[in-house]
Amino acid sequence: MTSEQSHVNEAAIPPKESHTVSLWAGVLAPPILWMFQFQLLYMIVPWVCRNHHTWVMHMTSLVFVLLTLACGGLCCLEWSRLNARGQDEEPGAVGRTHFLSLLGMAVCAMTATLIFAQGVAGFFINPCWD
Repeated sequence: MTSEQSHVNEAAIPPKESHTVSLWAGVLAPPILWMFQFQLLYMIVPWVCRNHHTWVMHMTSLVFVLLTLACGGLCCLEWSRLNARGQDEEPGAVGRTHFLSLLGMAVCAMTATLIFAQGVAGFFINPCWD
C-alpha cells in the first residue's frame, strides 16, 4: 500500500467519539461557563459585602477564565492533531473537525476575554457601593 493510499484511507475514517466531544466542549462550554460565572458573581455579592472578601469575586473570574482556556486547549489539540497528519483542508468528517476546532478556539478566546473583562471591572467598581 502506498503512502497516498494510506493517506486517503486515514482521511475517510471519521474522528473518534472522544475527539468529537472535546470539539463540542470547546464550542458550547465557554458560553455556558460565562453564563454560570456571570450568575455566580451576582449571587455572591451579598456575601462578599457582608464579609468584605472581594478577593472571592476575583478568584471566581480567574477560575472561569482558566476553565474556558482549558476548553480552548482541547480544540487546539484537535487542530494540531489534524495538522500533524496533513489533514487540514479535506472534505467530510476531517473538514468538519478542522472547522469545529478553529471555531472552538475562537469562541474560547472571545469568551475568556469577556469573563476577564467582567472580572477586571470588580477591581475598579466596588460591588458594595450604596
